[in-house]
Amino acid sequence: MLRTAGELGLGAAVAIPLLNAVLTISIRGGKASRRSAALAWLGAVGALVALVSVALHGNYLVGLPAGNSLLQLRADRLTATLALFIAGVGALVKSFSVRYLSQDGMAWRFAAGADLVVASMTVVATASNITLLAIAWIGAGISFAAVLGYRRDLPGVSRAARMALWHFVGGDAALAIAVAIVVAKLGNLKLGGGPTLAQAAERLGWAAIPVAALITLAALTRSAQGPMGRWLPASIAAPTPTSALLHAGVVNGGGILLIRMAGLAQSSAWVAGAGLAIAVGTASIATRLMRHRADVKGELAYSTVAQMAFMTAEASVGAYLATLVHLMSHGAFKASLFLSSGSRVRRGRGAGAHRSESSATATATAKIFAATVATAAGAAALAATLLVGNGAAHRGGEVLAAFVVATAASAAWTFTRHIPEALWAVIAGVAMVIVASFAYAGSVVLLGQWMAPSVPTPAHGVLAPMWLLALAAVSAMVALAGRTRRLGASLTAWSIDAATATAARERVPGFLLSLRGGAGEQAAELEEGDAA
Repeated sequence: MLRTAGELGLGAAVAIPLLNAVLTISIRGGKASRRSAALAWLGAVGALVALVSVALHGNYLVGLPAGNSLLQLRADRLTATLALFIAGVGALVKSFSVRYLSQDGMAWRFAAGADLVVASMTVVATASNITLLAIAWIGAGISFAAVLGYRRDLPGVSRAARMALWHFVGGDAALAIAVAIVVAKLGNLKLGGGPTLAQAAERLGWAAIPVAALITLAALTRSAQGPMGRWLPASIAAPTPTSALLHAGVVNGGGILLIRMAGLAQSSAWVAGAGLAIAVGTASIATRLMRHRADVKGELAYSTVAQMAFMTAEASVGAYLATLVHLMSHGAFKASLFLSSGSRVRRGRGAGAHRSESSATATATAKIFAATVATAAGAAALAATLLVGNGAAHRGGEVLAAFVVATAASAAWTFTRHIPEALWAVIAGVAMVIVASFAYAGSVVLLGQWMAPSVPTPAHGVLAPMWLLALAAVSAMVALAGRTRRLGASLTAWSIDAATATAARERVPGFLLSLRGGAGEQAAELEEGDAA
């Protein structure tokens, strides 16, 4: 009985958004948007039922229509979890958009496009074969480009939509060619937790390397990495719900693709190395750029680029569980930040002087305190891994442990700038960090144990997770270099997308310039200040 409910739930997670889009386009108006948001939660409930069914009764296939092998969805622990994540974030964004776009006469266009994005990405996450995945991937790109450009009357939106569409066309064409090569040689391969794709890569022979390169290119483009990342900074010109919708599987869709097609994408260590190198460069530059943005959405956009670079790097070394945890936790968190960006602007007014003053008063004691808290958090995470996992670790576990340490250090450093007078408050804050680190690490270990049957096994010869140390080293060097006044001013001028700032453009390498997206007038002023 529950198995049947799970099949209906997974089918509903795809069918409801599609039907929702059709009804919204037919009815239009404010009522259509409100009804669409309510039905979006019904689709999320369907995904939840599918996940519960998998947990209790195991994997199953859902044919749409029944018995059709091409239009068939696969429900396992990985795909059902991704489906729930996509449907949940999509429903949250749509609910927010009802109030945010209440006075927008074209809000129904956003609602319909968002439904198509959610439906397409749910199919990408649950497709049982590579052909259906490729079709849904292309549909998701077109749908999001339509959402991005639904208000072409706003400044910069039309250009952002065109830029995103052309970038998506290039990446989607790469995936389509890769799938066409595989289908022509081996047929329409099934997707699942087994070694099917890894074995298929061995049978591809010489074609395995170009197929891996094309799949990686598609993932890098959708995740806004390297020269393929210009579209994301430009997308902030669109209304805020559009930026939040990015995290319902669009910008983090690259991680989903690399996980689901891991056997083919990881068939070449050279391709994985190239993906890692691009991710390292993107993370280093985007991390510095976000610190020089004066606007909240611009800062969040470059932060997203940097986080997607870390996610891509994790997938490049075969740390698929770390990739999964990263894309879901960051997606939910960053979507909420975009949705609350308006209140953050109000809170941030007048805070610039305070931030400068607190930066100037940083002491060696504060640094020692932050390092101590980070060490304690790392020890707590290690203890949770040993106790909960009985010493068992998954590939990339050190990546998540390092994330715990870095997050704890950042929290402690922020805490030292606003230390409360009461000693008990300081002790309570440190205790909360340690407990949270223990809980996080334990949760990840349990998630890894539960996901193990569905998460792909890294191919033999794939890059070792220790290569991620290169990412940390390069990021640290760029951070130190960015402290110089001249480079800091250049990054600031560049990050505000000043198309007319020729001086700034001359001082930024061409590879970095490819990340820039939009136009502004503040660059000239920054350059004049730098010259003075």
